[in-house]
Amino acid sequence: MIAPSPTTIGELLALQTRFEVPKFQRPYAWTATEVEEFLDDLEVESRGKRGLFLGSILLDVSVLSDGKIVIVDGQQRLTSIFLLLIACRERAKALVPDIAHETQRQIGFIDPVTAESLGPRLLASETIRDVFDTMANSKWDGVIPLKAEGRPVKRQANRVRKVFDHFTKRVQAMELDGLQGLLARNICRPGSSS
Repeated sequence: MIAPSPTTIGELLALQTRFEVPKFQRPYAWTATEVEEFLDDLEVESRGKRGLFLGSILLDVSVLSDGKIVIVDGQQRLTSIFLLLIACRERAKALVPDIAHETQRQIGFIDPVTAESLGPRLLASETIRDVFDTMANSKWDGVIPLKAEGRPVKRQANRVRKVFDHFTKRVQAMELDGLQGLLARNICRPGSSS
């Protein structure tokens, strides 16, 4: 029996497990329209004007013992949340590195001793996986790759670029308090470094 439970984005990411998009899911296909609607909803919610409902995200936790949760439905939204986190991390690098580090902890696993990235928390759709994995690394240089391990990944880059550019445009316009508000109310609880 399925027992639905309302969960926030922050609670979902606090699980500290890997989310896997299975092969049977359709390719990642968000466009500027979905991104703008999503960002507008986040902005309104971050001002406390109404609660944010992202729709249903169905997860198969039966393989949780393997350290992963399979995304049955909602991979488009969850992937977009991770892309937004990457855009936030990149903005935070310029504002407050501590916030960038905390945001990276939501995006990927981090070695507690070396602080090196150990891989993303989202095993993205194969249609964007190589590009996503590169972007999710804390040492990503900000350039969406056209090759990964010597293989061309231009199609993957094209699937991600427009969405990521929209996220980046909105996030780059934020000052520190706006970025902290977006992250704290909707995604994670970064500490203040004022």
